[in-house]
Amino acid sequence: MAIEKNRIEIAKLIISHGVELNARLNDKGQSALHYSASLNRKEIIQALLSKGAYVFIQDNYGRTPLHCAALEGSTEAAKILISYGANVNTQDDYGRTPLHCAWKINMALIFVLTSHGASIKAKDKYVFTPIDIIMEMNGLFKLLFLLWKYAPWYLKLFIISIIMILWQKWK
Repeated sequence: MAIEKNRIEIAKLIISHGVELNARLNDKGQSALHYSASLNRKEIIQALLSKGAYVFIQDNYGRTPLHCAALEGSTEAAKILISYGANVNTQDDYGRTPLHCAWKINMALIFVLTSHGASIKAKDKYVFTPIDIIMEMNGLFKLLFLLWKYAPWYLKLFIISIIMILWQKWK
């Protein structure tokens, strides 16, 4: 309840009094860290991690708190989790990485994950990569960003040419 209502002082008080930091809170097997990451509760995440909450903890579906942050677009939460060593390439039970989960959210989150080594080539159990998912969901701008980030110079030149042609058509 303290996490949901963002009652930071109450949450910190509970944490400081020796509560089991990695206890499962719901039928999905999520911990307080999963829940805080989903809600982007930065100060609570910081308090949990500083007291020893396990950054790699997985719920019943193999999702880590970083997966939860990615699913909900919690960019700041993702940054904190990564600073405590969260693995950007951990796969859940479906083979999805946090980058697979972040496709529909925002560019800032995608940038945070890729700048910390998230693989654009990781395949889930359905053999989809994050790029496949982005293309399927019409995320052209996000796809161009990923291509730009990882493309060799000659492909970047090609991308610029395509953008210039499209720009002229749309004017």
